[in-house]
Amino acid sequence: MPETNSGNKIYGYDENLWYEMLKSQYWTGDRDIDLIEVLLRKKGRIKRILDLGCGVGRISNRLAVCGFEVTGIDLSKKCIEEAKRDAKKLGVSKNTNYFVGDYKEFCLDPTTPSEFDAAICILAPAWKTVDDMRVFFSSLCKKIRKKGILILVDILKEKFLNSLLSSPSIQNWFRFSEDILSLHTWNYDPVNSRVRTEKVFYRRSGENLRYVVRIKQEYALYSINDYFEALSKSWRIEGIFTFPINMLRLDNFNDPWWLFSTIIVAESNPP
Repeated sequence: MPETNSGNKIYGYDENLWYEMLKSQYWTGDRDIDLIEVLLRKKGRIKRILDLGCGVGRISNRLAVCGFEVTGIDLSKKCIEEAKRDAKKLGVSKNTNYFVGDYKEFCLDPTTPSEFDAAICILAPAWKTVDDMRVFFSSLCKKIRKKGILILVDILKEKFLNSLLSSPSIQNWFRFSEDILSLHTWNYDPVNSRVRTEKVFYRRSGENLRYVVRIKQEYALYSINDYFEALSKSWRIEGIFTFPINMLRLDNFNDPWWLFSTIIVAESNPP
């Protein structure tokens, strides 16, 4: 029988399972924080940062430890509660401010805080079309000071297809996250540029595994040209990067979505 949980749905996941998955990957912040901090400090005067889709504070709290003031927004109440607990444990509660909510609504609301020096959105895109992206980036620009910075991490179509051509077997993979085993199967629809995925989750029960849930999803893939178009009226793209890969950390290779990801850095350039 499938495991039943109460609570909200986050991107099709039961919130409890979503929280467990994000919490189990908290360690990856150590993998990513150095490059993110370098990109921020290259812009000079950066103090106040907006983290869009902050999850359990994987990056937010590490940035706070580095001396930044961070405001994090996430749909999951459980994730925000964990981010606050971690901030307290790290002694950076004064440098962090967390909200439960939709970051698109936060950016559209003129009464929410503004004049941030930077925004980060790391594998947390919430747009469905290029027009949706354009509206969002325009509203986000109003929350960021002129010549502030955006660090966006997403799966770009070009890198995804190159990776798929070089290693088609990666369409089927698995990952253990503490007590959760997730089996992933996906295929790419080239006509509509969408990825269809099926994920099956099991939980350890003694020496056995107990079925939890099966989740089917679709993702739209956007090209760098799509991002240039969506950002062009309010941002200026400064660079496109990839995270360095540590060959000694095999965990890095058990997450194809991270391997496919690309970093887009843009400067606020309001009309």
